[in-house]
Amino acid sequence: MTSASRLLLAACLALAGCGGGSVGSPTGGTGDDDDDDSGGEGEGEGEGEGEGEGEGEEQEICDGFDNDRDGLVDDGCTCDAGETQDCYPGEPAEAGVGACAAGTQTCEEGFEFAEWGECAGFVGPQEESCGNGTDDDCDGEADEGCGCTIGETRPCYPGPEGEVGVGICAEGAETCIAGDAGDDENEWSDCDGARTPREEVCGNDVDEDCDGSDEECEGPIVIQLDIDGDCVYASCPPEAPYPIACNITFSGGDERGCVAYVQGSSEVYFQEGNVCSAGHLSGTMTCSTEEGDGLDAGNCPINKEVQYYETDPDDCPSDDDDW
Repeated sequence: MTSASRLLLAACLALAGCGGGSVGSPTGGTGDDDDDDSGGEGEGEGEGEGEGEGEGEEQEICDGFDNDRDGLVDDGCTCDAGETQDCYPGEPAEAGVGACAAGTQTCEEGFEFAEWGECAGFVGPQEESCGNGTDDDCDGEADEGCGCTIGETRPCYPGPEGEVGVGICAEGAETCIAGDAGDDENEWSDCDGARTPREEVCGNDVDEDCDGSDEECEGPIVIQLDIDGDCVYASCPPEAPYPIACNITFSGGDERGCVAYVQGSSEVYFQEGNVCSAGHLSGTMTCSTEEGDGLDAGNCPINKEVQYYETDPDDCPSDDDDW
């Protein structure tokens, strides 16, 4: 190698050593240790940032409410296209209280999966409007904070307005009373006498749960008997027309009793003694959608020492000599 070549090589090596920052360094630093140390400043900066975010937040649980409070009901929940369900995007405790009512949402075809659409038709809480007897803000009280004249009354109902007049459900009344000591404003009393839904009893032609219909019975039903007289008939309802059992108490004072049932009939004849002018019958009768094997002392006890079980009412004794 010539002297010129060696000089040129040395120059090139010297130039390559200049500014010896590492390749790809985002700062273009010199590679000095001090700089490296300073590059570590803020190391872990932001570590833990956002840690715990969302902790304690409710998750959507697909129950017709907006559990995660994102304004959408049951978002991310699976459903079948065309399916509908009740929905309420507000606080779950408000639904069905006062004026607040659930809406309806329909499952719609999505890009990849079917998903629940908008909750339509729901009614959320509103500012309380005085004098309308309605719980507008859905807090369980109607017209609270509104002035009134002592002794004044008005109709009220503590449940959803749509229940009033359906089945057993009916309005009550509240009365204007003096406010608490130190309170200059009169106030409305609790709602008194209102009838709200209760558990449905099937087959009795009464709509106890105020849904617009009496529930049909799927199995035997028990009806209560409370009849004046001592020669009386009791019938099973059309939805369970066959008597299959009973438990009877006669209260006429005679020690003799007769039960007569014609197989396939819906009626049972009960007789105490042979004078059909007084007395009282109480107890229960079990009715079924399927015919039984008739009535006897085993499935239809009566509180009499002398007992007759017949298949025709005419066979019950009619005078003292027949007993």
